[in-house]
Amino acid sequence: MLQHFVGLSVPPVLECMQIKSILCPVDFSEFSLTAFTYATCIARRLRCRLIVQHTVEVPASVYIGSSDPNSGCQALDARLTRAGIEMRRLAAVARLHVDEIRMLVNEGDIRGRLLQTIRDEHVDLVIMGGYERGLNSLAWRSLTAHVIHDSNCPVLVVSRPQRNFVTPDELQPLHLETILVATDFSRNSDCALAEALLWALKCSARIVLFHVNESGSPQRSLEREKRFQEQLARVCEQPRYNGSAYRGKSTGIVTEVKHGDARAEILQAADELGADLIVIGNSGAGKTQRPWGSTLSGIVRDGRFPVLAVPGKLARSEGSCH
Repeated sequence: MLQHFVGLSVPPVLECMQIKSILCPVDFSEFSLTAFTYATCIARRLRCRLIVQHTVEVPASVYIGSSDPNSGCQALDARLTRAGIEMRRLAAVARLHVDEIRMLVNEGDIRGRLLQTIRDEHVDLVIMGGYERGLNSLAWRSLTAHVIHDSNCPVLVVSRPQRNFVTPDELQPLHLETILVATDFSRNSDCALAEALLWALKCSARIVLFHVNESGSPQRSLEREKRFQEQLARVCEQPRYNGSAYRGKSTGIVTEVKHGDARAEILQAADELGADLIVIGNSGAGKTQRPWGSTLSGIVRDGRFPVLAVPGKLARSEGSCH
């Protein structure tokens, strides 16, 4: 069922929600390079700062049992040097000026270093690559799960999208037309909708507000309509909405309801609607109430669509989204 809110006027987007800094962690794999392409295009379109980070994690075995006490340090220095060369190569390929990108090469626990950068640099958006299925991807998959779980800003995960909404060789590199927002009408999905509105208004995209009824019990159309309207009102009437950058702008919103398994129905709807991006709250989705091993993780692992996971609390909105 599709219901159209034609030309829906949306209040000005949160001034503090404007994306000013993006962090893109890279391990120089195919997937992280795809994420880097997305990060450079989005940073150019939104005119924000881009931080690219590579963390060298040296196993303890390098130091332990070595007859040469300096061998561990030499190995670390060599890996840091190679990483620095690769980072400069990335910047050159992307044709980025020095003032457009900050390259961080460090060592330590990758997860800890990323979360530290998010805090210290007041990052508004993390863009990271997905992973291949199989044992070799377990480390990056675990990292993705932890970053989504622990980050206080949205995380965009890009694997092998069947539709790319970035074109790096064009002056206007973003072509975001359809955003599917998965909602369970919780406050967490309020934050997902608020974030989707930001992207929709920036890129003149339409939003499909999508709900899956997993309970199996029928819902009256008027009841569903009321819940959609209530959620939209909660998001649009937030007292933090201010500024004039988006005043007078509007975006089209349609709603759709399906019955069944949330993960399967969301992916099928995204495919049928030609969605460029899926936006979902990183908690409160599915029956498990867990951010990983739930609806969100299943959609990320599918890999066909870029997925924006939005926390229930955003650092740039100084606390709760609501």
